[in-house]
Amino acid sequence: MRPPKILAPPVIGLLWLGVGLLFRWALAFPAVVPRPWHLLGWALVGGGLSVPLVSVKRFRRAGTSPRPWETPPALVAAGLYRFTRNPMYLGMATALLGAAVLLRTPEMLAVPIAFLFTLNATWVPYEESVLSTRFGAAYDDYRRRVRRWL
Repeated sequence: MRPPKILAPPVIGLLWLGVGLLFRWALAFPAVVPRPWHLLGWALVGGGLSVPLVSVKRFRRAGTSPRPWETPPALVAAGLYRFTRNPMYLGMATALLGAAVLLRTPEMLAVPIAFLFTLNATWVPYEESVLSTRFGAAYDDYRRRVRRWL
């Protein structure tokens, strides 16, 4: 069963970010990341957002779509996909971690973790099922060689 398109991974990330901001506002924990170290969050946000962009370019070069609800015509196993089967999701989680560092409060650190747990329970199993059905032994071999996360 496919997760609903309306809850695509970037939307899930934004929803978790919103939940984190609500908790931040409601709980008002003290800052745990000292100034000026919180500015390192910008590097995490920038680096994290660049990973999905690089990955989308890799998908386009392979003639396939990065949309997880579409059946891909090609298996992408090059570039960042040599190190992790989910670089886009890890990039998004890194950007969310960067937002947590920028905001300096501990409740925001739960956001990237919640994001990855949500994807691990929804989109990742769906995508792996589609890829296994579509590419068979080639995907099974790729899955044996490359970790799901890191």
